[in-house]
Amino acid sequence: MPGSSPTPSVSNMQTPVSVSEYFAPPEMATENLSGNKRNYEELKGSPVAKLIASIRKERDETRAERHRDEMSLRREELALRQEQFQAYKMELKLKERKMERMFELMTQKMELQAKKMEIELIKLRGSENNSE
Repeated sequence: MPGSSPTPSVSNMQTPVSVSEYFAPPEMATENLSGNKRNYEELKGSPVAKLIASIRKERDETRAERHRDEMSLRREELALRQEQFQAYKMELKLKERKMERMFELMTQKMELQAKKMEIELIKLRGSENNSE
């Protein structure tokens, strides 16, 4: 229907809307020499300066908290990597010992086999000498 829209028009609103409600009065703002940004720092007690200060404080606290969390994670990660490295070193030492034992066993087996072959050779020579 014409005239009945879901959002009320400005003329139908109960309370008047004033732009000044949303912006600081011009006398509170001063021109900053570094650019066109408004500088509310000079008026420390003003609501805008307090709001800006609280926003900055919250931002800095959030940033610091995020940094602390990140550093904590990095420390935990470093500790984990150190543990993994120590475990890897132990694994290498165990493998080295296993290889040394296997080498010793193989050496003993070969020495034993060489002695058996010597005995067999002595027996063969003895049987050849007896048959002559």
